[in-house]
Amino acid sequence: MREQLRPLIVLSLILAIPILPFLLFGTRLESSIENLTARQYSPIFVFGIVVAFLASDIILPIPSSVLCAWAGSQLPIVWATAANWCGLTLGAILGLEAARSFGPALAARFSHPEELHRMQQWYARLGPLLVVVTRALPVLAEATILLLGVHRVGRRAIWLPLAASNLAIAVAYSAFGQFVNAHGWLLPGLLAAAAVPMLVTLLLSRFR
Repeated sequence: MREQLRPLIVLSLILAIPILPFLLFGTRLESSIENLTARQYSPIFVFGIVVAFLASDIILPIPSSVLCAWAGSQLPIVWATAANWCGLTLGAILGLEAARSFGPALAARFSHPEELHRMQQWYARLGPLLVVVTRALPVLAEATILLLGVHRVGRRAIWLPLAASNLAIAVAYSAFGQFVNAHGWLLPGLLAAAAVPMLVTLLLSRFR
């Protein structure tokens, strides 16, 4: 099992490079969140910026959990959920298609063919559950999407678990953001939204 997990872990470590600034400069992240919560924005702006940044999550070091929770604090829960779902789904589709188009050459260069074969076997056993299990976890979510794209897993096999997982995440974070904002806990709530998923990812990365 450790050997089967190796390709996902290696790619996760590569993708973790952009989040190192958040790990090393936690005070700056806190300051950014404070600035985010201190301003008032129009609903249209919030909706648009949430969709745009979540769609860019595959290439930008954006803590999507914070953005999703913030959307819940700024918009009615239905609109926050819609913005979160659209952004998460669009970002995953862009990452998947990019990996399908350009990933195989990179995988052949940086991964041993035997490791790639093991990853295919792992997905064959777990199936759509792989998307569901990793979707809420930073780095691992992106790594999974890219690996599935590299191996050209059928879009139909990915779409339903991806859409359902994104919907669950969108609803959960929207409700969480609305809850902490209503109780005056927005800043600590957003910090928790950033820290907890990252901590879970780091803990899982130890099981190699």
